[in-house]
Amino acid sequence: MLLSFLAFWLRAFLVNGVFVEEAFETDWHLESLGHYECVLESPEQGALIILSSIDSKTLVSFVNETNGQLLHRQLWGSKTSDAMMLPDSNHYLLRDYDGKISVFDSSSGLQTTTYDASNVEFVSACDPKLTDVKVTTHSLQVLEAESKLEVLRVNVSSTLDTVVFFSTDYSSIVKVLYSTTDGKYVYQSLKNNEMLKEWIREDLNGEVIAHTFINLIDGSLQTISEELATEDAFQNVWEAYVFRVTTNWGRLRETLRESGYSIGKVLTKLMKLDSDAFGAGPDVVFGLAKLLVVATDRFVIEAFDVQNGKKVWRFDCGLKVVLLDYAEESNELRVFSKDGSYEIYDLSDAYSPQLKTQTSFDGGNVKSISSLKSNEFFVEFESGEEQVIFIGGDREKLGDTFITNHDSNGVYGHIVNKDGLLKETWKIELLDSEELVAFASRHEEPTATLGQTLGDRSVLYKYLYPNLAAYVTLNSQKGKMFVNLIDTVTGELLYSQSHDDKVDGDAPINIVFGEYWFVYSYFSAEPIPEQKLVTVELYESLEANKRVSNAVRKSNVLMRSHKPKVISAAYFFPEVIRRMTVSKGKFGITSKAIIMELESGQITYLAKEILSARRVEESKMTDDAKKEFMAMPYISTIPLNDQFIITHSRNLLMGQNSQLVSVATNLESTTIVCDIGHDIFCTKIYPSGQFDIMSPDFEKGKLLATIIGLVILCYFLRPSVEAAKLKKLWLVR
Repeated sequence: MLLSFLAFWLRAFLVNGVFVEEAFETDWHLESLGHYECVLESPEQGALIILSSIDSKTLVSFVNETNGQLLHRQLWGSKTSDAMMLPDSNHYLLRDYDGKISVFDSSSGLQTTTYDASNVEFVSACDPKLTDVKVTTHSLQVLEAESKLEVLRVNVSSTLDTVVFFSTDYSSIVKVLYSTTDGKYVYQSLKNNEMLKEWIREDLNGEVIAHTFINLIDGSLQTISEELATEDAFQNVWEAYVFRVTTNWGRLRETLRESGYSIGKVLTKLMKLDSDAFGAGPDVVFGLAKLLVVATDRFVIEAFDVQNGKKVWRFDCGLKVVLLDYAEESNELRVFSKDGSYEIYDLSDAYSPQLKTQTSFDGGNVKSISSLKSNEFFVEFESGEEQVIFIGGDREKLGDTFITNHDSNGVYGHIVNKDGLLKETWKIELLDSEELVAFASRHEEPTATLGQTLGDRSVLYKYLYPNLAAYVTLNSQKGKMFVNLIDTVTGELLYSQSHDDKVDGDAPINIVFGEYWFVYSYFSAEPIPEQKLVTVELYESLEANKRVSNAVRKSNVLMRSHKPKVISAAYFFPEVIRRMTVSKGKFGITSKAIIMELESGQITYLAKEILSARRVEESKMTDDAKKEFMAMPYISTIPLNDQFIITHSRNLLMGQNSQLVSVATNLESTTIVCDIGHDIFCTKIYPSGQFDIMSPDFEKGKLLATIIGLVILCYFLRPSVEAAKLKKLWLVR
């Protein structure tokens, strides 16, 4: 019975898995090599070995010398200070900052102990020797040592910045790899002044430290808006009508001309939602067309198409960015920097940002900044001062707005009064032996249902009080962890639970907050070393059909009358979870999924129902309980299902400060997921399946033919029906 029950739900979940035909089609991965610090050449392998930094470690990347394609990457546990290629070209040396030298095989990139490099004189390869090389604006000229006459010439880009690799025999061959001011790396190989190989790599310029998403809008809507405004300006109704008819007739003629005056092509474009002829394409209409804007630690801001990962624009801002914020109402990109200055860019044309304002606010260096509303921001300065900053536009009323922030030492509550002044209302300070390691608050999202429907059609009402936050504190010395749920308005502790199973403070600890639940993960040593997932669900009452809150009367947040009733359950998971986030839907109808970045560099997701806190052993499940939607018996271990590895065979290298984010689209079924860090990876998932979109093989032609056939049939049958009705009336006595 148990096996059949599990098989049923396994088949159900596999329906929404990631299939082979979707791999590398609905996702993209920007594999970044970072800032090139040292470049070695391995002629035997036909590769360049590029060294860069990530998280105080050295990233070793092997790039095909012919076309610039990345062959493979691997991390070395220490930070490299210098490197050298040995004369046999089969081995290379890395020296760390302690002076220790390690030998690596240049074909596999693995460290080896079979080669004795103790007698090798270390000669740095990280500083290209440009002896007898003249660098000009547009060329590198290799000169003869004695006469200083030009022997070889390499024509380079006018945007040349730094030469990172240079090799020549001073007679016929020259190879050069250089960076440009617009963030590219250009490789050129010449023989007798004839180009043999040339390629360009556009790697992400540094580690991502801030990001935001920009929704691309339908440009035709602006045209329609202008036409309606012109029409409303007419004083005479007849003139307005003539203008509308003339405009639509012109649009129809243009469509016919573009279609070669073929009615069939016009109908085909209508059925396919052709974007060129009929305004926005489906990607814009469905909210899939977005730009991912990122700021890096090398003072660069770049924008990528979320659909395919293509770079749209890039510019050097010269700022150490702490926050990127997009204001959709005004089409503005706000860039806030560490030194308190900020810039505002006009994005009326999303593909060409224009600097609009450049200014700063008082207070000194910024510790953190977060958005409150469209024009208000909560700023924490390094001096300890906290302010609410107003940026342009119409000032919104922030009276009686409650703000909660946190650091490793505690959680703090504030209120913004009607004058916009900030005042601390409460604080939770931790003991010296404790540290706050994870924090999550309940976000304002649409709620589709007020309760959880049970198998007997009764309801458990969800605890939907909006001002909630959960945080995790850890005592590393004792290996003890506390998880607390608080009211962010009053600071009141609503629920707490502890774990005294030797929690590993060096392993990642994560927490995410959903509609009426939160999930956290941690690694502990007892009873066995294992990754654990814990779900906590909040209800108004654990008694079915009992609702405590009042649906009509407004409640005072300062005098909340009841605490939540809590159910909790814990599970084992087979891999270490590095980060978590929750899938987002526009209307809150789609089932939620817990998206997880694993220590292995993969991303997977679990339906929230799998982590339900109400799961019990099969022997305790009643017949009614088995009828509940997605009900399943409790099993302590959740296996890792390959069908839900959304990164497929990709190996992500994200870094310690990466962010896993989920973005809703206009399609309720579809969620965009991006992992942003050293690499960038984006894809789409469908937690409840693609229930709101037709499949690509839907037979639209047959449907249209059926409709036309029915219309024709009705046309010919109508006289017969009318005659039958008349005859019936004559026969009635």
